[in-house]
Amino acid sequence: MRLLIFALCFWVCISTNAFGKVNKMKIVLPSDPTVVEVFAANELARCMQASVGWSVVRGSEKEKPESAVIFYVGSIDRKRMAEAGFPVEQITRATEKLAEDGAYIKGAKQSVVLVGKGRRGALNAVYDFLENTIGCHWPEPGREYIPKHESISLEGISRKVSPTFYWRGIAIHG
Repeated sequence: MRLLIFALCFWVCISTNAFGKVNKMKIVLPSDPTVVEVFAANELARCMQASVGWSVVRGSEKEKPESAVIFYVGSIDRKRMAEAGFPVEQITRATEKLAEDGAYIKGAKQSVVLVGKGRRGALNAVYDFLENTIGCHWPEPGREYIPKHESISLEGISRKVSPTFYWRGIAIHG
């Protein structure tokens, strides 16, 4: 009987997040998100679910779910970011000198900023975060590696990345 009570209490603690473990994430996109921004958010959600088991919480951008990490994902556009509740001043100062398709990644205890300049900037920020923080790899088209983690630390993440080359891609020659 004691074992059953202990198991029930343990299940309640896990399901109500009583141990303080993060198990949810909320992705905030700019107002009127582009197709690339939506794709970047979906990739982030898919890979984080596979890696650490976090589920995505939906709702308005003003709602801050308890114990959820907030991810701000988007291309740098002051007006669209401000309307969605992004930390605009921080982003504007930090991204002044980014090149086209450059990315800015900044983590804190309960929030992560993944933004970039230009059409593909947000997608580059998400993939940089997934590769360099989570450890995901895409060695070739159609193959991926997503490591499993019990937990991750988001504090201290701070990167600005500007691409060296404007054009990138795979070229298969005879």
